[in-house]
Amino acid sequence: VIIACPGSLRSKWKQELHHRGDLEVEVVDSGRRLLRIVERLEEGEPRIVIVSHGILQRSANLEQLMDTLPEVMLTIIDEAHHCRNPRNRLHDAAQLLTMRSRQSVLMTATPVNLREEELWVQLSLLAPDRWPTIDQFFRTMRPTRMLNDVLDGISRPIPNLPRAIDHFRALQHTVGFAGDPRLEEAIRLVENEDAWSEERIEFTRRKMANLVRRLRPLNDLLVRTRRRDLDWHMARRRAITLDITLTEEEWRLYEAARAWARTLIQMRHPEGEVFDWALIVPERMASSCLPAFAGHVVRQLHSQAREVLDIVDDDDGGDINLEEVEIRMLRRLGNLNELVDAAEALGETDSKYDAFRTWISESLEDDSEGGILLFSHFHATLQHLQRRLTADGISCEVITGRTRMLDRDLIRERFRNGEFDVLLSSEVGSEGLDQQHCHRLVNYDLPWNPMRIEQRIGRLDRFGQTAEEIQILNLAVEGTIDAAILHRLYHRIRLFEDALGMLDPLLGEAMKM
Repeated sequence: VIIACPGSLRSKWKQELHHRGDLEVEVVDSGRRLLRIVERLEEGEPRIVIVSHGILQRSANLEQLMDTLPEVMLTIIDEAHHCRNPRNRLHDAAQLLTMRSRQSVLMTATPVNLREEELWVQLSLLAPDRWPTIDQFFRTMRPTRMLNDVLDGISRPIPNLPRAIDHFRALQHTVGFAGDPRLEEAIRLVENEDAWSEERIEFTRRKMANLVRRLRPLNDLLVRTRRRDLDWHMARRRAITLDITLTEEEWRLYEAARAWARTLIQMRHPEGEVFDWALIVPERMASSCLPAFAGHVVRQLHSQAREVLDIVDDDDGGDINLEEVEIRMLRRLGNLNELVDAAEALGETDSKYDAFRTWISESLEDDSEGGILLFSHFHATLQHLQRRLTADGISCEVITGRTRMLDRDLIRERFRNGEFDVLLSSEVGSEGLDQQHCHRLVNYDLPWNPMRIEQRIGRLDRFGQTAEEIQILNLAVEGTIDAAILHRLYHRIRLFEDALGMLDPLLGEAMKM
């Protein structure tokens, strides 16, 4: 058995296999060791190998694996959404492993990011000849969308039965569904008024949902297991989004950041033919945390000016101070005076943190158990929050990609033991790690992809969670790029639900602060 997973999850896989199945495994820590182990697979040892995505996708390792990898019984690819780009080497590695395996399993909670083609790419690793073209896959997905829409409709407090009938009638004339006895049974159930009476409605909902799920065309390849489908204690999710209103000083800095982002885009793409999402990072940093962004602006300008000063060739030996070099830079990069002035004038004003502090103080006062897990994209935001929370007497620790792996495990263990109140984490903490002792999560800034939010919540909403309710707090700044992010999140949630069915709450209702 070969298990491919992100590097940070290798030890977790090893622990789980030992704890749950008393299985001994060999963990690969280098490309050279992987190739040595592959040579021994023919002899039946080791029985289980765990290798990271990073080691697998190195081109030198891939080339040698193509020549030496024997047929294996089973390949498991964890966090398989990393293979959704057919042009990257990890996809090539996954293709090689699945071709050399008698059985293959891809595991992911987030198979769809931007478009349905990503699901096609992943499923094609399992069934490469099933949909030779994307158009053929889309023809399969049309009935899937109808069936998922039926599931959505019947789950509402007042079931949308006319919509279900319309979809079922259309499917009666669709190749692969016409004459299916399960479809005929579903139609009879929808048309049976007595079945939807107040006394029988819950039983009928479950029966209808089971029928619809059995009709879905991808059932032989794809199994979607939601927590609510299992016989577990299941916490309710309560999600809210706080809309933050900025002060005049904060708006001045945010508008300057927006103008800077536009200037960068125009400089990189003067014809305007390409929109570069990477260049709106200044605007996203500003919406995440204005004080952290202000400090970043001032530091960056001074740092870059010093670099220029180091290489200034001054034949006259005259004095050249930092201010003169900064002025030269401003002339080259455009007028950044307003950005710098607004950054320096902001001071300690921070409406977003004030709203968050009100919520967190009340939350910890009401319930001091379990702690709070907070996510942000930006290191500067996490550092700012650590400083402010510590000053307010709230104990916290930070985990980012810069934190050593051993230190990450120690910090998480201390968080589980209740030694501090808030764990501040970058995206490095959102994948495959267990924090089910905690029942409160904060998205201090929002990612573009709802599956990122689902992954974050999945750290808490998992087997072993004993709380009755998981609280999810999303913070968004009114009138900023957060509005565009929220719009895109709602769009992508709909995309996922069309392809794979309903999601549990992620964003919730909006509240103004």
